[in-house]
Amino acid sequence: YFQQLISTEKSPAQLMEMKTERQMVEEALLQVKPAYRAIFILRAINELSIKETAEVLGYSESKVKVTYFRALKKLQKLLHIQWEEWNHEKTN
Repeated sequence: YFQQLISTEKSPAQLMEMKTERQMVEEALLQVKPAYRAIFILRAINELSIKETAEVLGYSESKVKVTYFRALKKLQKLLHIQWEEWNHEKTN
């Protein structure tokens, strides 16, 4: 996802929308529990495996799986709210 931000094949409008999306993700990450944030960053951004993430954090693999799932659900909820607010501001 973040590699898309540096692509030169995108239009200025597409680049602006991608930048907005990235900012929304960063803002949402600041609103979740530190454990959710750490696991999301390691799994989704750094692309570590479940096993690698567990080793880095000193968690069991099952705890990584459960916490990652919960983090995704929380982030999805926060991003949905942010997206709705952004679309409302954009149209007004």
